Amino acid sequence: MNTHGTDEHKVTVGLPTRYELVDKDGITVNAVFLTGTAAGETATLLWPDQEQDADRTGRGWDVQIVGCE
Repeated sequence: MNTHGTDEHKVTVGLPTRYELVDKDGITVNAVFLTGTAAGETATLLWPDQEQDADRTGRGWDVQIVGCE
């Protein structure tokens, strides 16, 4: 039940999520990607000897949403 007088059919659409790469030293690469997959594929080209390091232990790269740390 809509008791606030708003249109229940309106949907607020936010900005698309963008992704960036972080190298093994924690430095953000100067590039923005539309998908996390695209960022990961680029990372494997840039650093073929590393794997994704989601825990940021310094052993590899990671993908994050632009602006997050």
